[in-house]
Order: sequence, then C-alpha cells, then structure tokens
Amino acid sequence: MRDPNRIGSVLHAVEKIWRLYPDMRLGQLVTNLADWAEESVWDIEEDALVAEIERHLDNSERTRNGVAATRL
Repeated sequence: MRDPNRIGSVLHAVEKIWRLYPDMRLGQLVTNLADWAEESVWDIEEDALVAEIERHLDNSERTRNGVAATRL
C-alpha cells in the first residue's frame, strides 16, 4: 500500500509549479511534467513527478536570476 502521507507534499509541489503556468489545465501540466521527465503519464511515480517539478522550478529560478537553464 502506498503511503497516504505523500499526497500533501505532491500536491504542494504541483501547486508551486502550476502557479508558474496558471493558464495550463491540470491534466496538461501533469502530462508536460511526465514528458519532461521522459516518463509516461500513466507510469510516472510521485517521487519522479516531484523531482521533475523541483528541477523545473530550480531551472526557472536560475533563468530569472540570469543564469542559463540547461533544459526546460
């Protein structure tokens, strides 16, 4: 059984990145995240999804601070 305590942290991460892209629909955002992580939207684990969100947020922050991002 999966740990139900993971839900809050996953949703918090999704909220943070969704605020960068408020015009995206939720399904569109999750599909893009899975694609950026080179995973199927059906197979991506929550930890991989959160890792991709964190990577993307980090790259976005560096880009805003004038440091070139490696991949977005």
